[in-house]
Amino acid sequence: MMAIEALLQKRKFVVENIYDVSPILDHLLSASVISFDQRDEIMAKELRSKRTNELVNILVRSHPTAVEEFCKALALTGYGFVADELKTALSDIDMKAPVSEQGMLKVIRCPFFVEYLVEAECYSL
Repeated sequence: MMAIEALLQKRKFVVENIYDVSPILDHLLSASVISFDQRDEIMAKELRSKRTNELVNILVRSHPTAVEEFCKALALTGYGFVADELKTALSDIDMKAPVSEQGMLKVIRCPFFVEYLVEAECYSL
């Protein structure tokens, strides 16, 4: 959920800085993040920015790990700086979110996307 929020927050940056989505789509296809129909739908757009926008639209409607796979694909295709920007946005969102505590358990957000750890508190304050 936070990863999707980070992607939406950085949509303009992503669209302005990705010039060729084709190699990214190949990685996302092989990771089963998008389907062949979705790839064709993206590539049918005439403008580069429209293709990237369509990809973002698909990713935000996808499963939460789709953004993580997107960042991996970005790093592998020469767009590591875009992945870094998304990770920074996610970190900023994560820093603003409160850590919730319930009884003796503390839920901690991992800095890398949507994974969570549960840590037992074995001592009292």
